[in-house]
Amino acid sequence: MQLFLSHIRIGTLWVLLLFFAGIYKAEAAPSSVDFVTSMNEAVTVSGCPATCPRIAVDVGGLTHYASYSSGSGTNSLTFSYVPSVGDLDLDGVTLTSPIDLNGGSITDLNGNLISDLTFSVPDTSGIKVNYPSLSLDFLANRYTHMGTAYTDLSSFFIPTSGTFTRNSVGTYFGQSGMLLTAPVDAPRFEYDPVTLQAKGLLIEEARTNRLLDSTHFGSGNWARSNTSISLDVTVAPSGSMTAEKFFILSGSAPSFILQDRSVTSGITYTQSFFVKPAELSYAQIGASAGFDTVNTWVTFNLSTGAVSNQGTGGSYGIMDVGNGWYRIYLTATATSSSGAGRFYLAPSATNIARNPIQTGDDVSGIYIWGAQLEEGAFPTSFIPTFGSAQSRGSDNLIIPVGAWYDPAEGTLFARALNGQDATVAGLATLTTDSANRVSLIRVSSLGIEHQVRDGDVAQALKTLNGSGNFSTNLACVAYEVDNVIGSVNGVLTSLDSSATIPEIDKLVIGHWAGAGYLNGHVKNIAYYPQRAADSQVQLLTQ
Repeated sequence: MQLFLSHIRIGTLWVLLLFFAGIYKAEAAPSSVDFVTSMNEAVTVSGCPATCPRIAVDVGGLTHYASYSSGSGTNSLTFSYVPSVGDLDLDGVTLTSPIDLNGGSITDLNGNLISDLTFSVPDTSGIKVNYPSLSLDFLANRYTHMGTAYTDLSSFFIPTSGTFTRNSVGTYFGQSGMLLTAPVDAPRFEYDPVTLQAKGLLIEEARTNRLLDSTHFGSGNWARSNTSISLDVTVAPSGSMTAEKFFILSGSAPSFILQDRSVTSGITYTQSFFVKPAELSYAQIGASAGFDTVNTWVTFNLSTGAVSNQGTGGSYGIMDVGNGWYRIYLTATATSSSGAGRFYLAPSATNIARNPIQTGDDVSGIYIWGAQLEEGAFPTSFIPTFGSAQSRGSDNLIIPVGAWYDPAEGTLFARALNGQDATVAGLATLTTDSANRVSLIRVSSLGIEHQVRDGDVAQALKTLNGSGNFSTNLACVAYEVDNVIGSVNGVLTSLDSSATIPEIDKLVIGHWAGAGYLNGHVKNIAYYPQRAADSQVQLLTQ
């Protein structure tokens, strides 16, 4: 009896092996993968359903089976493999010859047993299975739980008891490139304001804008030197006609705008503005009272988006936010405590050194909007103020453990876009508290760490270099007792072969144990209730 595998069917799709190049990816409610054998005469299959013949299928290092499903009485038998929650095989499943009778039988129509059930193993490298028990895709707005897919977080939170909280409104760049405001407890799915590409779910720590009247530079809270303001003359990054023109007067004096706010020695502050060229093409931010006045300044070219001149103090940056607007910032650590600590903004037509005397024409200037002064080493999303300081709460996405979780083993995957550097920033963490967790954490500008911690004792800890600021990292940790490994951007760590697994009660996304917020964007999170094979852990992060 000649036996060979002739076709593979995925759901209702038949694909000739000779031309098979597709990928089968199961994330929710998967269809079966059907393997069809052809023989040179009709056969009868018996023993089902208790002892059905089957074909062994290697799925990511674990043995599953494609069981006989149809074809008895013909010369074509179909064997069906239905992925189980947790299955993961990103380089293609593998079949094993021969057919396993499993207590059943295959005979010809006269009742004679078929003795040779071997077959040539086909190329099934294109059948790739990815079936997490919990998956959150913030780019595609698709979420799955135990085989059921949802198209919004609120629906997904019903079976998972998940929550998203932020005790304030929050701004973010929407799909149109405009700066929008999300209500209290509403997640922010942000887009690049220039390319309009999705960036993912924005997760930030709590911050406070200490400035008063952040978009009203003509108010009495702003001091001006040899400059003036034309109110509401052009479209702001928010899409509203609220941006103002900041121009130099005809007198001969230092030209700037500033607002005094108290600072504390040793604390780091960041001042930022949204700016756009008008008749003038340069803007400078500098620090004075409370800071290293001589060295802490930087000039930006608003025509090219380049940093064109700077002192030796502080750090700085410029970000293109579309429609000719840039967000510029200067970060510095206070050198003394002062009730009049200040950063200033100066417009110019030239690549200026620190706050020189300028003579204007009562017309020429730059457009400005959205000033912010916050404690921290980098700017976060804009926090509008109207006469008093305002705070933005931290973003918190938490999912309690449930049917999707296995307390003994698992694989946790995160894909995240870094914001600016933070000392410790969580990507995703399975945790009860900081003493008991399985975590993926950004620990430096490059370092990505996985850690298993039980009873406040590190059981497994490895760090690999990832990407820097504003870059994407793919990180994974797979674990069971005495068997923990991780991978970052396709590079495996060494194995930790001595580890206990802590008791876990929740998954937190974008931070760890109530601290270490990402200040960036989470793109994807997935959890598998099994310790994936090393090869699959590596492939997940490629």
